[in-house]
Amino acid sequence: MKKVLLLGIIIIFLLNIYDASYSSTELIDVLLLNSYHDGYQWSNDTKQGVKDIFDQSDFEYHMRIEHMDTKNISSDIYFEELVNLYKYKFDPNEFDIIICADDNALKFLLLYKEEIFGDTPVFFSGVNTLTTHDLSQAYDFYGVVEKHSIKQTVQVALNLNPQLKDVYLVVDDSITGRATKRDARSDMIALESKVNFHIYDDLSFDEILNEVSQLNPAESIVIQSFYVVDSDGSTYPLEYTAAKLVEFSSAPVYGIFSFGFGQGTVGGKFVEGYTQGSRVAEMVVSFLEEGQVLGERYIIDESFNRYYFDYNVLREYGYDIDNLPEDYIIINKPVSFYQKHQEVINIFLVVVLLLIVYVYLLRRQIRKQTKKISTTQKHLMESEKMASLGRLVAGIAHEVNTPIGIGVSLSSYMNAQTDKVMASFEESKLSKSKLSSYLDDMNTSSELMGKTMIRASELIQSFKQVAVDQTYDQKRKVELCAYMNEIVHSLTSELKHKNIDVKVNCKTSFTIMGHSGAFYQILLNLIMNSITHGFHDKETGKIEIIVDKDKTYYDNNGIHISYRDNGHGMERETLQNIFEPFYTTRRDDGGSGLGMHIVYNLVTQKLKGRIFCTSQLGEYTEFNIYFPADYDESL
Repeated sequence: MKKVLLLGIIIIFLLNIYDASYSSTELIDVLLLNSYHDGYQWSNDTKQGVKDIFDQSDFEYHMRIEHMDTKNISSDIYFEELVNLYKYKFDPNEFDIIICADDNALKFLLLYKEEIFGDTPVFFSGVNTLTTHDLSQAYDFYGVVEKHSIKQTVQVALNLNPQLKDVYLVVDDSITGRATKRDARSDMIALESKVNFHIYDDLSFDEILNEVSQLNPAESIVIQSFYVVDSDGSTYPLEYTAAKLVEFSSAPVYGIFSFGFGQGTVGGKFVEGYTQGSRVAEMVVSFLEEGQVLGERYIIDESFNRYYFDYNVLREYGYDIDNLPEDYIIINKPVSFYQKHQEVINIFLVVVLLLIVYVYLLRRQIRKQTKKISTTQKHLMESEKMASLGRLVAGIAHEVNTPIGIGVSLSSYMNAQTDKVMASFEESKLSKSKLSSYLDDMNTSSELMGKTMIRASELIQSFKQVAVDQTYDQKRKVELCAYMNEIVHSLTSELKHKNIDVKVNCKTSFTIMGHSGAFYQILLNLIMNSITHGFHDKETGKIEIIVDKDKTYYDNNGIHISYRDNGHGMERETLQNIFEPFYTTRRDDGGSGLGMHIVYNLVTQKLKGRIFCTSQLGEYTEFNIYFPADYDESL
């Protein structure tokens, strides 16, 4: 039972999908009956508006278009001939919808629709004479009625030119012209306190051109309305009459229809064939979707009329574009660089924004990693300092061991001699000569022990000062040459082990106020660098350190230290990276790559100086250090 029920639900679901698919692809047959001829701009715009709305809908449609050509012929006989033609061409129920454009098509369908097309619904647009038609019995007629915006166009003209006094309306005596004049007269009442209205309705077109050529441009405007039929019965294309008005008029020309715009008129709030067509097509789509017309049967609303202006004409008359109403469309306005390349610029800005975000994130990551590296480097530098202290302790042990050993031997010897003398004394065998010899021996031994202990004390004091300088790097008085020798002396064990001879050569003796700990760390790292790299696999080596006043960078107010070894030298790549942190050619042997980086930082940051390195592979390596000195003139 459950399986049967489930199968039934699935079948119903599939049928609904089929029905929905069928309804969405059902073909709608549409007849567009146009009052005018093919190629007429208003007709083309109306047709395009209808097509665009249908194309955006979910309906599949087929549209037939008929042009009645009533601009050229519109007699009753002609209408009767059209009836016969359409009855011959079409079946009564051939179309689902009829759309008619403008008054003559509506008039024709009101008379003959049932005879030709049966009960097919009719939707009209572009009609401005609705009140002249009898729609009381026409329940299947719906549509959009033209409503001119003469009042709004005049108001714009007043905003652009507050000196405006006279408004001249050019309109013919056709169906559309009479409807336009009717609307204009109601607008005259609303604006009579601001301007004077004049309607050219009893002159030929040539006479109108003569009149507008004599207007005062500072106080007058011409509104080009609907002028097709001249007073003598001649007909003109709307674009022709619009162009002629602009050519002859001495005053600015405005419009209330879109045709002719772009030929020299200022602009205005236009009734457009396109919006008339799109609005009626929206009604048709709603009708097809809902099965009925929602809202009013007839839309009479100027809200879908739009403001159009020509930038070049505005500039010609000196009008301020800021005085235009909102939501206008303007033509011939110079395209800015941004507008011309808007898409490229927007893409560029997006890319730049993404790059900024990327750089920001990258900088955050760099700061984070730099902090880690700085912390690691600090720890490594502390390790280097502790290693230096270790070497210092080894040097102390080695150097102090000799005088201490001599002192211990002398002490043992003196104790033994004293014991012998004491034994002789207790046995009453101590002679004067033995006592005199003992005293001479003790005097000599004690003098030698004193000298030995003084030497040991001096060594300890020297090592102590170096150790304090290494741990607490405060400025103090430093006799630079003597201090250099003390540093070298503290490394005696390392140097003897490698059989390296170090000579400190001072051109002159001077005392400065300086960072003694920095001097120790610099010289220590230079010497250890020579031992580790310069004299690697060499049995002997020489290091020469020359200390003199600087004559290159600080005009004798600084110190120049030249450090040179005769070791292996460096390759070009090593020389270029010698001061880079963590760069080493002996990483497998435990090298940290920080020694020479520490030297560089101490010279440039602590001593505020400069350091340079030169080298010749297989011959030498030389470091030249320059830094400003604070001489102690009291010494």
